[in-house]
Amino acid sequence: MCKDGELGSEAFDFAKHVDLSPEAISAIQVHSLTEMGYELQPGQLDFGYCEPFRFLTSQGLKLYRESLTSPKVTANCYYSCEKVPLTVRNATAHSTFLYEMSTDSSLLGALQKLMNCGDLLQWHPFQLEQMMTNIQQTGGESGSKQAFKWHNDSNDFVLLVQVSDIPADARGGGTLMMSKDGSIREVRAPGAGYAYLMQGKVVVHAGNGSENWIRSISVISFVSKASLAPECLEPDTVNLTLAKNYTQHGLLDKEYGTYRLKNCKEKLDFLMQNFYGESDFESKERRAELLLHLDHLIKNLQITRDSLQMLNDWSEAIPRPLPPESVTDLGFAKVRGEPGRI
Repeated sequence: MCKDGELGSEAFDFAKHVDLSPEAISAIQVHSLTEMGYELQPGQLDFGYCEPFRFLTSQGLKLYRESLTSPKVTANCYYSCEKVPLTVRNATAHSTFLYEMSTDSSLLGALQKLMNCGDLLQWHPFQLEQMMTNIQQTGGESGSKQAFKWHNDSNDFVLLVQVSDIPADARGGGTLMMSKDGSIREVRAPGAGYAYLMQGKVVVHAGNGSENWIRSISVISFVSKASLAPECLEPDTVNLTLAKNYTQHGLLDKEYGTYRLKNCKEKLDFLMQNFYGESDFESKERRAELLLHLDHLIKNLQITRDSLQMLNDWSEAIPRPLPPESVTDLGFAKVRGEPGRI
């Protein structure tokens, strides 16, 4: 939950701050996994990504930017490391507007309609993974390279929100989508306040470096309800491999451990109720199914243990929030002080 949001900040209002009417949703072009050549797995949603659409209204964009540059967010949420030079983490814990946005049922419902997936989605239970903003401040030759190499996400779906302004002569700065045949297409929002959805756990993708402009992108993560359900047999692969480099370790330990162990407890409760709440203990089929669930539980516990071990093995300085005065140009218009500065 939001523990210390800005007092007096305007509440998030889906109708005022998001531009996703039923008519707007129906006009958004969607590219399916099948269209991209990916083989659809049983129970998998046939959704690859969509074309950029207007996401935030002008007022919504203004408040979103003000939230990212509010005193509490700038004092607690800006981190830097070699892999990610500037990122905003855990802002939903320090901004009422962002917290309410990241838990809003109307917003979740609109995105589900866009994906035509019923009530499949839920906000990520690991709050630190719900919303982060990456700022690529370098340009020129270094910006011509991929900001993030080819990969798949550990989270099921992401909404990529363009926060910074995009100059008319902008080069790069989008997301490279790879079809199964190896063909590549860059998807980039046309301006600030636009967004696009992607099933990043399936679609191979990379962040294309911005060559001549500052790229500020918010990544809002969602999971399939089915993937976290106790009856699921697919491992939850979310780990701390990257996060350990740019998030305070005490915060990671508490948030990550709580979310992972809660899921394991729900799995154990499910097994007790569904496998030991019956009388037939002679069935090999029943026992084989139980063993599959126990293997799944062990895998999830091993991922959890390995991630916490990463924190224990850390030998460098523990990541701490940057001093607010060290964060300067974020690539969007004046919010307070000098243009582009906090």
